[in-house]
Amino acid sequence: MEKTEEKTYFAMIGLIISLMAFSLSVTSPWLTELIAPPPQETLEDIAVETALDIKDKLIKGLKGEEYKSPPIETKTSLADILPLIIILIALAGTALGTIGFVKKESARTSITAIALGITAIMAIYFLMIAAILLFILLIGAILSAIDLPV
Repeated sequence: MEKTEEKTYFAMIGLIISLMAFSLSVTSPWLTELIAPPPQETLEDIAVETALDIKDKLIKGLKGEEYKSPPIETKTSLADILPLIIILIALAGTALGTIGFVKKESARTSITAIALGITAIMAIYFLMIAAILLFILLIGAILSAIDLPV
């Protein structure tokens, strides 16, 4: 009896992409530290700048002139957009896994690609979700300890 091989192009590519996204999402805190630009100014520099800015604002105000603060420079680094990149990669892997599932490719491969993609997105925000859940549990414990008359 011949064994027929299932074609799993979309599912397998989706699995590889989702695995890559999951790996990136798990290591994103360390990657962010590696690629984040070093701080340009120290706390002392910022304090001196703020004091000079306040002094300039007071002098211009006393003279009756309008004070225009210097424009704030915002720089976008790769560390700022890394979560977005990971989410887009995970969505691509999930989409390819879904396409493979719809095309009746290997169900195991397709579902694994979908699950890894969704898990990659969740792993980025895991600490935030854990902190929110801990906060909700803490509030619930405090409110249950307080006997409030209804």
